[in-house]
Amino acid sequence: MGYPLEVRKNLKFKVSDGTMPPWMADEAAKSVPGKGWCLIHDARKAYLNGQVIALSKKQFAVLEVLYSNKGKPCEIDTIAWEVWGKEVAGDELVSQYISILRKKVEPDRHNHLYIITVAGHQSCYMLVD
Repeated sequence: MGYPLEVRKNLKFKVSDGTMPPWMADEAAKSVPGKGWCLIHDARKAYLNGQVIALSKKQFAVLEVLYSNKGKPCEIDTIAWEVWGKEVAGDELVSQYISILRKKVEPDRHNHLYIITVAGHQSCYMLVD
């Protein structure tokens, strides 16, 4: 399995360029709970109710912002700044990514359970379990 455990814990890998060894991602996946959301940041993996959700790098980044604010309204401007920084393309791009995420996780496209638009806040989304 390569390096001893004490060394493996101190290694840093970039998942985006494929340097994380499969055994490390497998170890992280063992801690996935069966209910609710679970994000494994180093492996860039997202789980909902124990099921893996296939996401692109930007989709994961949008979900990561929502996850870090789970249960609280998160403004579109905040999501845009956290994900794209100075390259902000506006509300429409964020809304498109929210729509893509909803298609991947929501059982009913008309009745959102996990990524909701906050009532009274036209430009806020909230992640819930």
